[in-house]
Amino acid sequence: MQMVKIWFVFVLLGMHCWGCGTDTENPSQNGDVSENETGDKADSTPGDEDAEAGWDVDPEFESILPGECAAEVPYDAGNFDQSYTWLRSGNYTLDKNYYLLTLFDHVEGVHDVLENDAELSALSQSHTQAFREAASTCGEDLDCHLNALTFSSDDLEAAAAALQTLSENGDLSLVSDHLRPSGVVMLYDDLPDDELLAKAFRIVVDGLHEALGHNAREMGAAAFDEKIKNLSDAHPGDLLFYEPLYFATEAALETQGRDEAGRYEPMEEGDNAAALAEVPDIVWENYPFSMILVPGHGPDNDEDILHPSGILRCDMAAERYAGGLAPLILVSGGHVHPDRTPYCEAVEMKKYLMETYAVPESAMLIDPHARHTTTNLRNAARLILRYGIPPEKPVLVTTDMSQSMYIAQMLDSRCLDELGYLPYREVTALGITDTCLLIDPVSLHMDPTDPLDP
Repeated sequence: MQMVKIWFVFVLLGMHCWGCGTDTENPSQNGDVSENETGDKADSTPGDEDAEAGWDVDPEFESILPGECAAEVPYDAGNFDQSYTWLRSGNYTLDKNYYLLTLFDHVEGVHDVLENDAELSALSQSHTQAFREAASTCGEDLDCHLNALTFSSDDLEAAAAALQTLSENGDLSLVSDHLRPSGVVMLYDDLPDDELLAKAFRIVVDGLHEALGHNAREMGAAAFDEKIKNLSDAHPGDLLFYEPLYFATEAALETQGRDEAGRYEPMEEGDNAAALAEVPDIVWENYPFSMILVPGHGPDNDEDILHPSGILRCDMAAERYAGGLAPLILVSGGHVHPDRTPYCEAVEMKKYLMETYAVPESAMLIDPHARHTTTNLRNAARLILRYGIPPEKPVLVTTDMSQSMYIAQMLDSRCLDELGYLPYREVTALGITDTCLLIDPVSLHMDPTDPLDP
């Protein structure tokens, strides 16, 4: 805590000089960008490793090279397989949140196994019956609907135990073929296959409960009752044990327009295609960092597209890119502030960098889903791992002074509280606006309790 206080005093003392120094090529933007943005060079010198690396880096940025960035925890991708091919249902929002259920529906033979298991068949009948009765009798009693659709703790454990038995007996091969290589349950990658399948199901059900309860209440009792009646008519006959809850959650998310997790997908075929085409030809040894990560900052109003702080972050990232620090810029931020804004932070920052600084699209990646500082870093790790970018090479996080201090000194506890893990092996301050990041593959773990960016 004392270190944080000292850092904060240092930041305050330096703020009076923000914008002083030599002019940049773009002085019309939000104040001039000064040399002081990279920190006090007199007190910060590159490590021996930096001095020997031979990168062609502008001398202005030699104080933020990654010589001090090292992790005690070694890089270990576990069972993640970058070549894994995702199965798709046609609904990216549901696939990203509830991938296990996509596997249930689209892996050949799995549906029949679930349908024919005695324990799961009994659960299917009781859940289908509760769904039908709710559709005909609950009316505008929202709690009545939710109680009928959600899993009791006993039913949840019975379903998880039945799935565990099926996996243990070799009737389901979802773990080794899909869950492990995709990384979606990376946080529990050390569990045996049967226990991992049961854990994955519990995680999905928790996510479904969270999304259904929140969005159903936003819809209101009358609208939700009408939706459930329509769903019951649209899905006649017996349903599998998870389907009433799944269908109701899908309908609630769609009705409320909460499709943020699926927007811009598949990014590798759209906004990120140009940069991905260049990735195999990048000579990574020529750069101290794999990419420059720029967290977004929403304007918090309906008039502005970018917050001045977001513009400043882009200005600094453009300077660092031009200075040879990394071959790629990743802009990160979704449709966040104000809530349900039509503007995506990452998309608008990409446009700004291309139009203002002529950064080529082939050097620009976007993460249009992150909603917090925690997920700015987590999603960057995911893209690095899935796009074939060297995961052991450090990332440069460039942002304003307050967020940079927050990342370097205070983000651990929030990550552990909200994500359940640290999405990095190390974060190290390299100056008052720059942080060195070494990613952790546990970042691949998907969290459906945050359905807008799981």
